[in-house]
Amino acid sequence: MPSFQREDTHKFGPSALLDEDTTVSCFTFAGSRGGAVLVSNSEKYYVSQFTLNNSMVDVMADSEYYPKGGALWGLFEGELPHGLKNVTTSFVAEDATYMLIGSFCFDPEWGSVQTFATEAYVTAFPAVKFSAFYFEVLSNWGGSHTCVCRLTLHGNP
Repeated sequence: MPSFQREDTHKFGPSALLDEDTTVSCFTFAGSRGGAVLVSNSEKYYVSQFTLNNSMVDVMADSEYYPKGGALWGLFEGELPHGLKNVTTSFVAEDATYMLIGSFCFDPEWGSVQTFATEAYVTAFPAVKFSAFYFEVLSNWGGSHTCVCRLTLHGNP
């Protein structure tokens, strides 16, 4: 894995997750035991599924830098619908409620681009929209760094 200089943050920092050109940038963080990024959105968004793209890791031909497992959480503002109050997995941080949108297990043998479903309770309530997203990687495949090239959320504003 290359060493990163301060001027490389646009290529290897969290903003790389939103970059459409996945062949030249990725969100890279040190360690094999996790990392996270919070992405806020200008409008609330319903998520039906999410995709992780690791095309740059393919170019490097080293799958040990792929994320292995993690989760996508959504910031929910307001009162939860009645049917969601007892079925959701959530946590509260600084007076904000984050709901589990979906978890993932990324397997390099399935390719560098993989799409994951949301939790059934998220799918059942399309009116539940999120204003920010907390993307959490819990592990990788043994590398000293973890690289995620792009996170794409599928759904509706």
